[in-house]
Amino acid sequence: MVLREKSQVFVFELKVINSAADKAIAAALKPIEEKKYADKYMEQEQKVEAVYAIALVFGKKEKNLVGWKTKDLLS
Repeated sequence: MVLREKSQVFVFELKVINSAADKAIAAALKPIEEKKYADKYMEQEQKVEAVYAIALVFGKKEKNLVGWKTKDLLS
């Protein structure tokens, strides 16, 4: 999921897990980087000042957010 707010882009990766939240949180940003979801926004002619990758990990048992991680891809 991508949210663009003026000159900032937020690329979200959402995961639902059964267990081992620590491992899932640590690996949650990898798909954004590996699949290059943010690249097209960094290469646009319109000025993009910042691109952030945001991973949100939800627990099936907890039925809530169990962890999150962010990374600044461009600023």
